[in-house]
Amino acid sequence: RRVLFRSSELLAKRYRRILHIYQEMDQGDVFEFYMNALAHVYDPHTDYMGKSALEQFKIGMNLALFGIGAQLRSDEDGFCNIEKLMPEGPAMKSKQIKEKDRIVAVAQGTNAPVEIVGMNLNKAVTLIRGPKGSEVRLTVEGPDGDDRRVVSLIRDEIPIESQQAKAKVLD
Repeated sequence: RRVLFRSSELLAKRYRRILHIYQEMDQGDVFEFYMNALAHVYDPHTDYMGKSALEQFKIGMNLALFGIGAQLRSDEDGFCNIEKLMPEGPAMKSKQIKEKDRIVAVAQGTNAPVEIVGMNLNKAVTLIRGPKGSEVRLTVEGPDGDDRRVVSLIRDEIPIESQQAKAKVLD
């Protein structure tokens, strides 16, 4: 009986999360889904790329992006967690950000911070990324919600070697 109660709690939590994701969608996201479905009706090898998909495609083709050098992940509670710091990236060089920290707000330059807790991860990443040499201020806290601090970083080019094509010739 206890296991059944737990699984129904987990299922309800997942449904709330999915509902939140759908509520976060804007007109551009819905248009992209529609155009992709329409394109696939006529040719299964044709895709429509909205603005965010096009940016991801460009990053993949150039094997570099402009940002803070952190791999982010969203958890069940809507927090944006730092999963991995890229070597020689601005986040690692600052020594003020650690893996497993949570980003709770993002500010561009001198603008007021925007809270990103509960925000779609792609939209949060869009706020964090930006032109090379520009400033971004992150409100960061420890994994348990302690040690809240504001960290100012200057965005830089982050090479992505893991997606680079590799070849080896064997005799």
